Amino acid sequence: MQINEPASARRSRYQSLMSIAGVVLLTMWVFSSMTSVPQNTIALPSETKTHNSLDEPTHIYSPTELREMNSHITNSGDSSSGKPVALVTGITGMIGSYVAKALIKTGRYRVVGIVRYRSDLFNLGGYLNDIKLVYGDINDKGRMRDIVTSEQPSYIFHFAAQAINGVSYDSAELTLQTNIQGTFNMLEAVRSAGLTKSVRFLLAGSSTEYGVTADTWDGPIPEHAPMSPVSPYGVSKASAELLVRQYYHTYKMHVITARFFIQVAAGGTEHLAVQEFCRQIAMIENGLQDPVLMHGSITTKRDVTDMRDSASVVVSLAEKGLAGEAYNIGSGIAVSVKEILDTALSYSYRKDIQTKEDSSRLRLYDEKILLSDNSKVRKLTDWVPSPDIKQTVEDILQFWRRKIKQRYATAADYEAEQKCLEEVAKNAKVKGD
Repeated sequence: MQINEPASARRSRYQSLMSIAGVVLLTMWVFSSMTSVPQNTIALPSETKTHNSLDEPTHIYSPTELREMNSHITNSGDSSSGKPVALVTGITGMIGSYVAKALIKTGRYRVVGIVRYRSDLFNLGGYLNDIKLVYGDINDKGRMRDIVTSEQPSYIFHFAAQAINGVSYDSAELTLQTNIQGTFNMLEAVRSAGLTKSVRFLLAGSSTEYGVTADTWDGPIPEHAPMSPVSPYGVSKASAELLVRQYYHTYKMHVITARFFIQVAAGGTEHLAVQEFCRQIAMIENGLQDPVLMHGSITTKRDVTDMRDSASVVVSLAEKGLAGEAYNIGSGIAVSVKEILDTALSYSYRKDIQTKEDSSRLRLYDEKILLSDNSKVRKLTDWVPSPDIKQTVEDILQFWRRKIKQRYATAADYEAEQKCLEEVAKNAKVKGD
């Protein structure tokens, strides 16, 4: 994030953004009190980023390609499989993809994922044959209504969002529109499909909803701690949670909020600290960046969980969670950002990497410690978190090494790869003859 304006100007702009947030939230409450679906939709560009944004060139799958990919899956109108449908928004993002894989591994669900027209399916590699993909964007109210009506889900995992906290300061309006209006569109789609009393709706909340409370609460933060967000992203998530609660109270919809503390794994966006550290290390190792790793504040502590540890817990939460309740999803262990940085550097074969604070990476407000009280979800699901930050960081670094080689491959690299593939095909043909 680039911050080149005076602090006083930033404070003024932030206050204005919070005023916008209040207006948007009030609008949501007015909309949600209506008995009919509003006629106006918010149209956003197809480039709107959700959990999966990696700034990578993406293949645009045509309707024909998606039909071919889905041809092996039971038609949505055929209930002969006997499996309930789990509809996942944001399925190509880090959290969405890992939860989708966890759903598939149970063998109990037919998984349907909503993908945008430019979605990168990389994070679903190895599982695409087990997922039905449908085109759509949560900002398209009519399309969400059609999908929910057609697929008749028993579970909805709502992960699609503008999910980058730091970016929300520069793109506040986009964040508020996508995260609040998008959630409203999904809730109304459930109502329109007549599934209010049957669907279980899990919303991806966030530890950013606590905001200032993190710096005033004594000890790990429980779910009953006050919500006092300090970023447009935190405001959008707190607003979305209030919105789903309203649907619980008004329409008796079975809604559950998973308040995610920091979740990491291979396939995440580089806007998270550990991902960005590993990305820069991979850049340096490939000679694409001087051996100076730039960072923001590294004095803060964060509750970090590997999605490979928490994904199955999210599935269990959707199955067992009490309607209208929120549950913290975190390891219950706080790790300093400096420790994460030092761990990442220890796995690099370049031992000459220096670190330097970049003032443009500092946030307007950064909680000193974010630590979850996860006793509520542990009691519900019998989850015993097993964090291994060193293994997690090593795996993320390996991911970025592969990603950087792919992202910055030269024409010569592609030509060499093509020759190798041609040689393999030639040898296979010879053996076949």
